[in-house]
Amino acid sequence: MSVLTKPHRSPVTGNQPGSRATPTPPERPIPADVRKVISADRLLALTLATVADLDRLPGWPPVRFPNPEGATPGALMAMLLYAYAAGWMGSDEIEEQARRDHQLAYLAAGQLPSSPTLRRFRRCFRPVVEEALADLLGRIAAAVPGAMPARPAALEAEARRRLDLAVMADTIALDY
Repeated sequence: MSVLTKPHRSPVTGNQPGSRATPTPPERPIPADVRKVISADRLLALTLATVADLDRLPGWPPVRFPNPEGATPGALMAMLLYAYAAGWMGSDEIEEQARRDHQLAYLAAGQLPSSPTLRRFRRCFRPVVEEALADLLGRIAAAVPGAMPARPAALEAEARRRLDLAVMADTIALDY
């Protein structure tokens, strides 16, 4: 068969012209604030489900995390996951939002931690926070109607990116 008579295939679907197959939609990026695609209440429920499943991760639950403010490691983890999914990266910003946002205050369970406590918790448990955040982002992607499930590598990269932004936000805040 010559090049001129070879059937044409779509670069998107791999199908011949005129076929009824629809192209595979590209993965949509996860917005900085996921509450643009799911409700705050849905984010709260997904965050609680993610924290409830943390027992499968090595290094969780922590044996000890000195916290004179009284917030439990589970509450701190839930607050960080919810905040990072909502686009609040800096610990100072999260502390402030916990006074305003009803869902974040609920996750604090009446023990509003200070920004140094949030920073220390993130530093101590970064691998677990990163893995849990990737899991939460996957649950969010699955909860969006019509969305393609995100690839695990993309979720891990997005979780790492958000934690890097949190570290940068805290570094900048501490410089001033």
